[in-house]
Amino acid sequence: MRKSKPDPRAAIPDEYKPAAWLIKSPHRPANAETGISHRDIIHAGVGVVLSAWELLETLLAWEFQRLIGTEQISALRAWGSIASNKARVSAIMAAADVVLKDDELAHHRRCMDDVSLLSGTRNLVAHGMVYFNEGESWVSVDARSAQRHDVPHALGPAYYSTNKMKDGAFYLFSKPQLDDIAAEIRKLHARVSALRNGEYHRFFRVSMK
Repeated sequence: MRKSKPDPRAAIPDEYKPAAWLIKSPHRPANAETGISHRDIIHAGVGVVLSAWELLETLLAWEFQRLIGTEQISALRAWGSIASNKARVSAIMAAADVVLKDDELAHHRRCMDDVSLLSGTRNLVAHGMVYFNEGESWVSVDARSAQRHDVPHALGPAYYSTNKMKDGAFYLFSKPQLDDIAAEIRKLHARVSALRNGEYHRFFRVSMK
């Protein structure tokens, strides 16, 4: 009998375990059945997701500093010059492979795997655009339609993302989906923090000096 593989996330406290939708393809919340959100609520939800993601990127940068054994700002600048999240995660794991081993290394790898999964979901938000519902159609919000407050709105893919405009790939997020994505990012705030100090924290303070 083939042995089942151990759960790679078994050591994560239940409060911080990824949602089922993130673990399973296509790694995003189920589409909204209706676009129930007001236009401004959608725009605000996008801002919440992107701001939360930038805090995650900051925590990842600090983890990179720790792994290479420096607090120099030059390490942050070098890490920030890496264009893609995939490459940034690879840089962290390249450093972790040198200085960590056994369970600690496996814990880092589990966390970075989930960062990579959520990065794809974050990209749907960052590169999406707001639509409003008009009968059976979804119409992009532009200067001519910006005053349409009386119809449902949702976030979907941009027209140039042709691979996302196909059946099964098209996504439609209203406020609940954006809230779910932001919640997953906040879980990773705590998990990445725990890589640095062994404790799951929710809040972070940054000195401007």
